Amino acid sequence: MTQIVSAVLLLGGTLFMLVAVVGMLRLPDIFMRMHAITKAGTLGVG
Repeated sequence: MTQIVSAVLLLGGTLFMLVAVVGMLRLPDIFMRMHAITKAGTLGVG
């Protein structure tokens, strides 16, 4: 049971980080890029 919960949380964090990478590549301004990276990084790690 613990392994399943850990795997789900790791997958969720990975998806948030993937969204950060997509935001970094697609957004035009450096401040928008930083916002996408920090928002997804905070949610993915926390």
